[in-house]
Amino acid sequence: VFSLSQSFDYVFSRLDIFLIQFALGPLSVGIYAAGQRVVSLFQLIPSSFHVVELPEFHRASKNPPLLMGKFRSLRRLLFELAFLFFGLLILNAHYVVATLFNDQYKNASRIVVLLSLSSILLFVNYPYYMLAEAINKIRERLFARIYTFVITIALVFVLLKYFGINGAA
Repeated sequence: VFSLSQSFDYVFSRLDIFLIQFALGPLSVGIYAAGQRVVSLFQLIPSSFHVVELPEFHRASKNPPLLMGKFRSLRRLLFELAFLFFGLLILNAHYVVATLFNDQYKNASRIVVLLSLSSILLFVNYPYYMLAEAINKIRERLFARIYTFVITIALVFVLLKYFGINGAA
């Protein structure tokens, strides 16, 4: 169940690229991928916390007040870090894209802004994933991931048609 859940996580994280390629073609994928590369650098932060803190969550799983304390503290810390990093990235998106890429990729700055906003949610979700693992709710997490996967496919495809690559972000 855990492996299947991780597989959905991987496909879910690449779903936008697959749909952009299918609906808009390779040029749009390039612009989108440029923006995504900038944002994905910061997305390593919550996964690092996941590796370090997950064993602590498992150790605290027999003590619900301690577990909830760890959960709330980590959720708050990750939210604050996300707000700091992505807030700065949003404010400087045009400068960052212009510095890293040539003029052909200038539209990637909108992608950076939109993906930065959604990445704040990614940061906040990590403690929930860890809590689900610690209290042995992996199956429920898998079903939630499958539902969100199906909903996301439909929404991204529709938003691609209306807003182009910005819709995928």
